[in-house]
Amino acid sequence: MNGPALALFLAATVLLSLGHIWGLRRNRRLVRTAFEALEGAVGAADRTFTRIGGGVGYHAVFTPADRTGVTRVEATMTLLAREAWLYYPVSRLTRRFDRLYVTLCLAPGACADTGEAHLIEERFARFRGPKIVRAAALEQEPAAWGGRRFRLYWETRAGRDRLRGLMARLPEPGLLRHVAVVPARNRVHFFVIPRPGAVRRPAAAVYAWAARPFSSTHP
Repeated sequence: MNGPALALFLAATVLLSLGHIWGLRRNRRLVRTAFEALEGAVGAADRTFTRIGGGVGYHAVFTPADRTGVTRVEATMTLLAREAWLYYPVSRLTRRFDRLYVTLCLAPGACADTGEAHLIEERFARFRGPKIVRAAALEQEPAAWGGRRFRLYWETRAGRDRLRGLMARLPEPGLLRHVAVVPARNRVHFFVIPRPGAVRRPAAAVYAWAARPFSSTHP
């Protein structure tokens, strides 16, 4: 390898190394900011964190101080591959944004009369969003929420009313893209794009909504 080629190789190696360090730090800051916002939103008394994918995957479990309605909160955050500059453009193209998936484990029987229900942004559903397996078996209707086009799926009228109640509680969803009620597992799931400052408000609203009794008289 001649002098110019060696210099170019060394420069590229240094650049990629610096990019790797910058990307890891950036992702860790995003994770810390998102999880701290979520911790504050649910009023956690205890927490545990686990790295599940190098610098691009993290998992957290929070135990709320008040476990009357929600007994446990689980969160998984997956990030764009900022630490791998050669792969980062592909990551942006295929995934587009970081993702925060949150599961609220409800008290036993909390949503037994609600049936399965979903509120999902239409654009998110079209672009590699979660697939609603039983969509054909559910009633559905369009729903405008904060200037965005969502679709509401429900199995019972109580489920529809509950999600409409969430929309009334949180008139502007921000970067919240999907909320699901799954009675078979006694869970509420929601997805939000975890940009700085975008997590706490919708997370707190969904948590407070889910912690209340699930019945048609308490939307």
